[in-house]
Amino acid sequence: MAQFIDRRLNGKNKSAVNRQRFLKRHKEQIKESVADAVNRRSITNTETGEDVSI
Repeated sequence: MAQFIDRRLNGKNKSAVNRQRFLKRHKEQIKESVADAVNRRSITNTETGEDVSI
C-alpha cells in the first residue's frame, strides 16, 4: 500500500490538523489521480512534473 508523505512546511495561517483531515477524506481519490498520472508518463521521467487535481 502506498503512503503519502506531506513534507510541506506549515504556513503562517495554516493548520497541519486540517491538512491531515483533508488527506483522510480524499485519500482514495488522490490515489486514483496519482496512479493515472503515473500511467500517462514514464515513472523515470522526473524532469517534468504533473498537476493532480481532485
